[in-house]
Amino acid sequence: MTSQEKQFLNFCIDFKKELVPYETNLEKVRIGEDGDGGYVICDIPSIKYDALYSYGSDDNITFEKSFYEKYKVDSFVYDHTINGITNKPDYINFFKQGVGPVPSIDLDTVNNHIQNNSHTRCKNLIMQMDIEGHEWGVLNSADLSQFAQIIIEYHMPTHAFSDMIDIIKKVNKSFTCVHIHGNNCLLQPWFDHNLPRCFEVSYVRNDLISKKVKMTGSFPCKLDTPNDHKRPDLTLDWWHHDSEYYK
Repeated sequence: MTSQEKQFLNFCIDFKKELVPYETNLEKVRIGEDGDGGYVICDIPSIKYDALYSYGSDDNITFEKSFYEKYKVDSFVYDHTINGITNKPDYINFFKQGVGPVPSIDLDTVNNHIQNNSHTRCKNLIMQMDIEGHEWGVLNSADLSQFAQIIIEYHMPTHAFSDMIDIIKKVNKSFTCVHIHGNNCLLQPWFDHNLPRCFEVSYVRNDLISKKVKMTGSFPCKLDTPNDHKRPDLTLDWWHHDSEYYK
């Protein structure tokens, strides 16, 4: 085994140790349609959401529509790769702008978006982010303390693993992972054994959880549906493996 191969395997082991789902006192629900565009989140009856921030929506707003139907909350949708949203309802505010770790011509930061929308005093925002691998830089730089829940689609890179585990640790300090779903759309869906190249992760802010225990089951669960219905879903359970391989 080469040193590069050992480095890769050690990275995967450490990454899996940090990204662990928990069962909590909160009930989970699916928001959005079956397949790509729907996500599993926790239903938190003790709070009222202030706004939904959606990054990388493309022209698919089924999640935002379903979220509004359930919680009556406006969405702030950012995507610099499209010109607009087809049949956009009034409760969806669209911006032809992306999100990044620093401002640029086409991008601005999460915290600047919050300030621009007069949400600086809000404590219960919610975020959905699917930005094709750029999420790592955003999470590394953003202050997420105003978000009650965040739903992130993680994309594993082909190189440059530095900082990714530290970013997961940063998120874990304030949030608890409550759900993971592997994206089966890729032609080669696996990054490593039991670790997909692309997967959706739902987090809840720690102060909103009164009880949690490491998940005993595996994913997918009954709320999940494959992103591509023509292909089998991906079974995930790496958090059960306490063998020497994971020590």
